Amino acid sequence: MLDAYERINEELNQAPWFGRTPDLTRMDALLDELGLPQANTKNIIVTGTDGKGSVCSYLHSILGRRYKVGRFISPHLEEWTERITVGKDDISKEDFAGLYVKVMEGAKKACRVTGEMPTVFERLLAMALLYFEEKGTEWNVIEVGIEGRYDSTNLLPARAVVVTSVGMDHMRLLGNTIEEIADAISAAFRPHAVAVIGKTDPAAMNILEANARRRKATVYRYGRDFWYDGKFLSYSGSLDFQLALRGVHQWYNASAAIQTVLALSGSELSIDVSDIQEGLREAFWPGRLETVRENPLIILDGAHNPHAARSLRASLDVLYPGKKWNIFFAAMKDKDWRSVLTQFLDLADHVYVVRMPYERAENPETIVEFLKEQGTSSSVCEEQDVIKCDEDALVFGSLYLVGDVRRLTKNAVHAF
Repeated sequence: MLDAYERINEELNQAPWFGRTPDLTRMDALLDELGLPQANTKNIIVTGTDGKGSVCSYLHSILGRRYKVGRFISPHLEEWTERITVGKDDISKEDFAGLYVKVMEGAKKACRVTGEMPTVFERLLAMALLYFEEKGTEWNVIEVGIEGRYDSTNLLPARAVVVTSVGMDHMRLLGNTIEEIADAISAAFRPHAVAVIGKTDPAAMNILEANARRRKATVYRYGRDFWYDGKFLSYSGSLDFQLALRGVHQWYNASAAIQTVLALSGSELSIDVSDIQEGLREAFWPGRLETVRENPLIILDGAHNPHAARSLRASLDVLYPGKKWNIFFAAMKDKDWRSVLTQFLDLADHVYVVRMPYERAENPETIVEFLKEQGTSSSVCEEQDVIKCDEDALVFGSLYLVGDVRRLTKNAVHAF
């Protein structure tokens, strides 16, 4: 089935990421054709601007110490199979190809009703649900796609919803202010379920909480019901923990994951303190302040919007105070890359703008022209030039770039 997987890889790369209109009819029709969703499955939905993948990783690792847990995330860095995981194993390429065929059979029937084929995300989510059903998962941790009112995950039942943060991203779909984006993200809250609101803008938190309470959700808000101050703290107690993931923001992401587990413990979950501590210690999430080469350093981070860039900058100031970097940067056209990049110009010895083989990628010459206006030394380079750099390098701006560089560093190691 490996040849089939490669053909599917090409098909997914050409398939639509967005529907003609934002709505849930395509996914609803597809779920009907496939006999989904599974009403008895315990899902935790993770939404928000940044930190979703890390929180998914923490929850998956903690729950996995006692339960058979499925995880669905997006995007992937290197292979489509990274998006669907049960236990410690990603779905195999053979199983991925087989499920894709099954979902597309349902998609063609659903298309007769809706007049439109499901998007890439809708197909993959349906595949994940089928795979979780096949493997008999007890809990599923599911990351949203575009967030907001028309996210396909809104059709799934959930015992808890976690909002990691609210920042300026996906404005075309969610709104042009923090308040509008928070209101759109609130669509994820489920009636009478747990709602955990992570550390973010206070105005956004107020809107999130008000919307969650309208749905009779049980709300836990960072800074009031739980917080981090050298350890996890809440009115019910405290918890010391250690993380493998680096970055100041990871303490807050982990705190949101802890609060979610504690809120579900008892009637829903049987988890003890050691499960939480070991799960957090073992959790790994690639491409987030990840060191892929030690000497000289290559550090990768998926920061691609202003909110994530602030988190990356704060972490660099703590981990590498005063350090200068050779920065390798690329961005998608629809991102606010100017606001991302300007946060790091004082750290740059030189900015290499990486030419990327994707239609959505911003023209590197456009970014270099902007950097010249800022008085920053810069030039265009190719992806392969990152691993040829003989000085410490910081790579960020696009998850596509991070994934490609991860692959290149692995191949470079295997070449020796």
